[in-house]
Amino acid sequence: MNRVERAKVDPTAKAVATLLEGHFRGHFRLHMHTDDTKQLRVLSSDQARGKPVQDSNVLKIERKLQVYLASCGSAARNDFSDLKETGMIVFVRSSSGTTLHVELTGHGEDLAVSRVSSGVIVKELERAIQGATERSTRRRRGSELRVLRVPSMHVSAIWMHHSKKQDTDVFVPYTPNFARLQAGRAYNLHRIQSLLKRRAIEMILHWYDRYEKRLAQH
Repeated sequence: MNRVERAKVDPTAKAVATLLEGHFRGHFRLHMHTDDTKQLRVLSSDQARGKPVQDSNVLKIERKLQVYLASCGSAARNDFSDLKETGMIVFVRSSSGTTLHVELTGHGEDLAVSRVSSGVIVKELERAIQGATERSTRRRRGSELRVLRVPSMHVSAIWMHHSKKQDTDVFVPYTPNFARLQAGRAYNLHRIQSLLKRRAIEMILHWYDRYEKRLAQH
């Protein structure tokens, strides 16, 4: 489950589909509770458009979300302008209607399947996506659904990003976290930056306090 399988690919929908076809069979058999050994086929959204899929070994990519990483330092500076792309979350649906949550690490031409999940995480993400979309005042041009991650605080949030008017961005956390953000609640850019900054400063001050105490003991 946690073994990282690497492949050099171009980060397009078709290339992601090809990557999953090559490294996904074991995950698929585990989550779908099947011993079927037929060749697995994964279709990108373009390939699957208008084509009903009935074969149990054919999966469709329904959504791709780029993951952006914020450090404790960037949170303390209120700076979301230069976040790093650290991978992608892909929703893959089977003909039976089961959706799998696939995490890819890396970026650009170096992506790797790192985790496959089903069940609760899929529902929480879909609920967060719906919440961010409903609360966004600018849903069409220049808008992009992303995932914001702050690993030091265990924060993962759906991020409705607007390239031309970033002050209208909407964030909906979907995991328990140490930043006192409520899962399922929508936050605007100013509010989430303020809460993350406060928690980041607390963590940094706590680290310095522990550091000084260790120095005093020597």
